[in-house]
Order: sequence, then C-alpha cells, then structure tokens
Amino acid sequence: MENDGLPERGLRFSHGSAGGHAARQAQLTRPITALRERGLLQGEADAADRRNTCLSLTDAGRAIQQKINRQAEALNTQAMQGLSAEQQQTLHSLLLQVKTNLDDCA
Repeated sequence: MENDGLPERGLRFSHGSAGGHAARQAQLTRPITALRERGLLQGEADAADRRNTCLSLTDAGRAIQQKINRQAEALNTQAMQGLSAEQQQTLHSLLLQVKTNLDDCA
C-alpha cells in the first residue's frame, strides 16, 4: 500500500466514550462522516476490537492528498527561495520551538 500519510493499517477510530477521548471523538465524527460520504475515506471494523473502525483513504482520497502534497512542496520551495541551507535549518528550529510553545498552551 502506498504511504498516504496514514499508518500502514490506517487510523483507528473508536466508537466508545472511554476517558477524555469522548469529546475529541465527537469532534472527529462529523468530518469523518463527510469524507466518507464524499468517497474520500473508507472504514472497516477492526477485527481485534469491533468497537473501533480502521480508516484509510480511498483512491480518490489519495489522489487529492497527492495533489495537496505537490502544491505544498511548490509553496515550500517558493517560501525558502533565497535562504541558505543554514538559514532554512535555523528557521525550521525556530518554528518547531514556536509550535512547542503553542502546544503547551492547549
């Protein structure tokens, strides 16, 4: 299976409400349903735990993901134009630190 950005077996989505995950799962249900209705995402019951659904991209979903990846690569190339490798590495490190700072707020 071609790497579509998801783990080899796709993502697991639990229908249970254990712990603090219930609110997060509720937030995911609507977009997952919409993607499935548009034929971009498919789900199969997890053989090991039928309360879980293993999600993966369909061929149409992978085609869109590949298009987005190409556009992102072109945008990254444009954004880094004129920066040396050292400057790019410094920028990357700084942005990772900003992300960490913001993650700590959540």
